[in-house]
Amino acid sequence: MNLKYKAIILLLAGLAASFVLINSIHKKEYDDSLGVRVPYVDQTSYSNLLEIKTTHFHLDIQLDFSLNQINGTQTLFMTATRSGASHLDLDIDGIQVQQVREESQGELKFVVNYPKEVVTGEQLSISLKEPLIKGKQYIFYIDYSVQNSSASSWLTPQQTASKILPYLFTQCESTYCRSLAPFQDSPYIKSTYSANVTVQDPINIFLSANLTSKIPHPTLKDYSIYSFRMDIPIPSYLFTIVAGNVVLQMIGERTGVISEPTHIQAYANELSDLELYLQTLENYTIPYTWGNYQIVILPPSFPFGGMENPLVTFASPSIIVGDKSGVQVAIHEIAHSWFGNLVTLLNWRNVWINEGLTVYLERQANLILGGEDNYLIDSYVGNNTLMDDMNGYGLNSNYTSLHPFVKGTNPDDSFSNVPYEKGFQFVAYLETVVGKEFLQGFLRSYLQKFKYQSIDHVTFREFFTEYLILNNPRKASKILTQINWDAWINGVGLPPVILNFTTPIVPETQQLAKDYISLNGTASPSNYDFFNQITLNAKTIFLQYLFDNLSSVNTAIIQRIDQDYQLSNSTNMELQWRWYRVTIKVGYNANIEQIHSFLGSIGRLKMISPVYQALVETNQKALAQQYFNEYQNFYHPIAVIAIKKIVQ
Repeated sequence: MNLKYKAIILLLAGLAASFVLINSIHKKEYDDSLGVRVPYVDQTSYSNLLEIKTTHFHLDIQLDFSLNQINGTQTLFMTATRSGASHLDLDIDGIQVQQVREESQGELKFVVNYPKEVVTGEQLSISLKEPLIKGKQYIFYIDYSVQNSSASSWLTPQQTASKILPYLFTQCESTYCRSLAPFQDSPYIKSTYSANVTVQDPINIFLSANLTSKIPHPTLKDYSIYSFRMDIPIPSYLFTIVAGNVVLQMIGERTGVISEPTHIQAYANELSDLELYLQTLENYTIPYTWGNYQIVILPPSFPFGGMENPLVTFASPSIIVGDKSGVQVAIHEIAHSWFGNLVTLLNWRNVWINEGLTVYLERQANLILGGEDNYLIDSYVGNNTLMDDMNGYGLNSNYTSLHPFVKGTNPDDSFSNVPYEKGFQFVAYLETVVGKEFLQGFLRSYLQKFKYQSIDHVTFREFFTEYLILNNPRKASKILTQINWDAWINGVGLPPVILNFTTPIVPETQQLAKDYISLNGTASPSNYDFFNQITLNAKTIFLQYLFDNLSSVNTAIIQRIDQDYQLSNSTNMELQWRWYRVTIKVGYNANIEQIHSFLGSIGRLKMISPVYQALVETNQKALAQQYFNEYQNFYHPIAVIAIKKIVQ
């Protein structure tokens, strides 16, 4: 009885603290300092999120490849959550709005407001003829067009592998969906959707939704209308389009690969274990709810390794290397089907809610499928990337926190390995405190309780506390006292608890690098062939050691390593970018043409940003600008924004 009493008191104290926090937020719900009203619940949106919510949207659009333009109507089905508001505010970016109508109010007046810090678009403010009434449903029709939106990459036939048809793919995360159509563009809002997309034949289309029909257009010759529907609520950043000479090949009962026909079989072979990955992750969590899982291997200009769009996960062709060593990205993106897609971050200050939990789940699959060494090496390499990014920001930077401030900035500025790896380490730390089986049970309950919802770190902590008290009342008080939530979530710099991911392969690989350095380029270590026998992750540990000890590395050492392993001519891009940044920093110029070609062969920011950064940091800014100007039209608009910040 005494233990139960203590548990109840503890729970009530936690809930009371949360109530104080939530109440303090609601006292000031909007911020006007940017010149437009910004909701505190998501300071990257200009929508009045607290007065009205989208429950469903329907897009009726046409893709015009001759103008790189989308034309059509966005229909928003919305429910007022409060009474009194006389306007509807939406997020847009570069969109030309022709007309706005509401089902019962007819045509409505609107204005476009520009915030002081124009980094995430504009505000479309629609005047209502009648104030909102709580609980009432509204239907808004917005006719619009947009050309060369910041979410879109329009490729000519010559920029594709098959060189037959033009190609379009969109990337909405984080705040770019507002450049495709007017939205409440915030993860705070999750809705179902449907779409009719008109496109010229024989272009094929996939959306992050189920295809329900394809019919000839009734009036436009040689055009078709593709209809789609998504009945699971998703945030706007998971909406996507891919269109071109693309086909689907199923490789498992629920899994398939989408790409241009030119490479479809090679991609299917490389990703033949998708069904195993999906089943492993499903067994660890709760049943997969999305139907099929299909991965799209995009053209090389895609700026990320992967993007977890439901039904059409995007992936860079850089993950296809011929030996399945790059498919880690696929496991990560499948894991997002639970953490991120099913339970979603509330806003872009809580990216770790998506990414940290996803990396933890990904590595549980690695542990199950590849063993403990595989898990530890992957975690060790992840920690290296975390340290690289933290040192790049500065350990006292806001962006080294799991809860960074993003007001007045592009939230992409905070995207790094911090929410992934520091977030993972926080979850792994919780495992050390409560035990592996207990944490697995918590995560399953968490997914069941919050599926189809968006949450923040406060809700996560509240539920963890509640679950712990109910399932381990004897130790709950001691465990909760042990966890320094504020240091983990709000603290900047290194994690407050340093976890040990070392395994014998780590010092062995580092010793090989040390031996090269001690020999100073005069000879190769006696066991130099060891490098050819280890995994991709272990090879990156070798390269990371060189990068971390640049002051001890010279061109003679680099030349010897290059002769032994031919890294400058490697076809594995994970090795290439790590090697190139080392050689640039050391001043080894023999591979500058390979670096030049590399920067024009891939648009994945993880790989090209460090190479551009190394050029700038070695007084080769002019050369970096030359390469960027040469390849700018190849890169996705998101990559262009990021690389410009480095080279200009």
